[in-house]
Amino acid sequence: MRARSETSTAPAFRALPKWIIPILIGFLALCGAALSESTPAHAASGIDIVVSIQHDGQPVSGAKLDIMDSANKQHTVTTDAQGQAKATLSKKGKFAVYFEPGSLPENVGPDQNPTLRATVGNISPYSVGISVSDGHPVTAVSPTPLATASATAKAKTQGAAASSGTHTSFWNTLLPKVATGLTFGLLLALASIGVSLIYGTTGLNNFAHGELVTFGSFVGYIFCSQLAWPGWLGL
Repeated sequence: MRARSETSTAPAFRALPKWIIPILIGFLALCGAALSESTPAHAASGIDIVVSIQHDGQPVSGAKLDIMDSANKQHTVTTDAQGQAKATLSKKGKFAVYFEPGSLPENVGPDQNPTLRATVGNISPYSVGISVSDGHPVTAVSPTPLATASATAKAKTQGAAASSGTHTSFWNTLLPKVATGLTFGLLLALASIGVSLIYGTTGLNNFAHGELVTFGSFVGYIFCSQLAWPGWLGL
């Protein structure tokens, strides 16, 4: 009786044909490659920011701000009752926060006008705090464009693009997609192996397995992408 029960709890995938696994891996690779096509468009999009203004630890409401982003686009916002103002930058990177005169109490302002900040990674919304204090009156400063690149750097970039040609090789496009798809498929296969091992040894389904895989992915993203740790250390 015991031998029969052990046989009944054997993983079901042992009875599947051997050719099904390569087909599954290839299908997952193609799916991953297709999903990766949307990554450049997402990376090139803007980013939301939340600017918080405080005076002696208290929120400042009604402060008018002019925010100039790296794409040289101006955003005019006003802080709410919580001292926060939201804006959507058209480009990630550096941005400048200008305080308009008359929107703050008399003789109160930031240390510098404008206040320069920069977004970090792909965090959206990105929160930034600016403190204002007594003895720093706000003077009228017209928002000016932020330099995103020097003329020399632009000329070098254009020259490199012209020398390389406008045609992109088929293999230069295909190989990164295949690599991304294989990586994505192998990650799913790794999670599936974990489910099979747990069920094969205990006979029980671990319904929290998906949450554990998601938690590990999120921790790896924080360490490797946002904190810029080495990949092996993040794993």
